[in-house]
Amino acid sequence: MRMPAEERYQTDKTFSYIVDTLYFLLCQNDVHGIQFTPTELREAAMLAAEKYEYTHIRPMFIRERAQEINMFGGANIQAGSPNTISGSKL
Repeated sequence: MRMPAEERYQTDKTFSYIVDTLYFLLCQNDVHGIQFTPTELREAAMLAAEKYEYTHIRPMFIRERAQEINMFGGANIQAGSPNTISGSKL
């Protein structure tokens, strides 16, 4: 189960750095006239996450498909280990 954001902020230095950086951007409205609302910053963070997800495809291997490949002379799938082919991690 995922830890609540407040708890992660207290315990995870990287997460707290990201939060503090975003907070700093919001505070710049007062100092430098940069116009970010909390909603715009939230939308920008979500868009950045989506952009990353679309450009960094994670490999996915389905066990049934692996068995089909093996039936046709493909890679050797080890029993009990759906994420390995011939002993190497996918």
